[in-house]
Amino acid sequence: MTTAVNEGPDELHRQWILEGWERSEGDAPFSFREKLGRFYSSGDDLHLYDSFDPQHRVAHSAEDYRDYFEAVFNGFKSARHAVTDGPDTLQGEGFAATTLEFVARLETLGGKVIGCRARSAMVWRRENGAWRIVREQNAVREVPLEEVESALRACCPS
Repeated sequence: MTTAVNEGPDELHRQWILEGWERSEGDAPFSFREKLGRFYSSGDDLHLYDSFDPQHRVAHSAEDYRDYFEAVFNGFKSARHAVTDGPDTLQGEGFAATTLEFVARLETLGGKVIGCRARSAMVWRRENGAWRIVREQNAVREVPLEEVESALRACCPS
């Protein structure tokens, strides 16, 4: 999927989590470039942080971020997400900031199921007619699985 020129940062932030990081049992191997590459700037001034990374590194390119998370997500049989708050957006000339909260139900290949709640904040820059992420910070904490499953049932009944 390519980013449409008229998609705003709020909708892109939703797509980033609900499409980019989503994974179903039987999916092809997770490819960061294919699923998420379209969201990130190719500039050399990125700062990307996610507390889910056990080493708590700051990536300065989408490729670095890919290196942190591609193997992790290939270790999941499934990853289901729901937005529970937001997105909220502040937008100016050529820049925007978005925040949202989401929950995730992550099932490893070994069958362990993890529930997470995260607050995600991004700064977007308008580049060649499209919004691209230049700053990202995700604060993730493990929560009881029932909390996540309740949120998933409320927003995404299957």
